[in-house]
Amino acid sequence: MLLQDILDSKLAQVVKVHQDETVAETIKILEDMNVSGVFVVDDNDRLSGIFTEKDVVYCFATGVQAADTRVREVGRGELITFEASTQVSEALSVASKKKMRHLPIVEGDEIKGMITYRDLVSHVLPEICFMAEAM
Repeated sequence: MLLQDILDSKLAQVVKVHQDETVAETIKILEDMNVSGVFVVDDNDRLSGIFTEKDVVYCFATGVQAADTRVREVGRGELITFEASTQVSEALSVASKKKMRHLPIVEGDEIKGMITYRDLVSHVLPEICFMAEAM
């Protein structure tokens, strides 16, 4: 199974914010769109990061002034992306090792979508249960 299979089964919703949006505006988008993470893009609409619920907690815990802080200022270090042709098992392994909850799927400069760790588990679990029953 490929990550593309999971993308195909989800609503293809790519939620982006410009890196100059404020943290407060970005949090509002998370709430309005009912998503747990958004893509952060630069002036050329290229992926420069992601902003997730975990970043909201970080901002709150460290006293970041959400109305005055640009979302690019809160970003994490290394951004790990995946191609849609990546095997689910490989992505699950990387996500587990790196403690990733959100996996950006990118082909070249095009953002294809976001897969969560929950999406991965939801697709793998029935297969594991089937194999366990067969044993």
